[in-house]
Amino acid sequence: MASHRRLKNKIYSIVILGGKCLECGSYLLPSQYDLHHPEGRRPDTPHDLMGLSREDLDNELEEVILLCANCHRLEHTAYNEDDIDMLNIFEEYDEEDDA
Repeated sequence: MASHRRLKNKIYSIVILGGKCLECGSYLLPSQYDLHHPEGRRPDTPHDLMGLSREDLDNELEEVILLCANCHRLEHTAYNEDDIDMLNIFEEYDEEDDA
């Protein structure tokens, strides 16, 4: 049962990596966590870590951190001037609604 192994590996990974998001400290459901490679993925890193054998997974867990899905998305978002300008547009739009 591949799906059973994937779930066991996901829960195992969460426990080994501290059981909460390293960025915001949230304790969540297993489906709400992602594994993040802070140094970037190696070209030979499999996309689906949860399908690995326990030995291979242990090796990969040395190179990742546990983040919630929201913090993981923010980690991969590069803020720049255009993003800040967009936030200002949203704020102005919201102020127009209040008037």
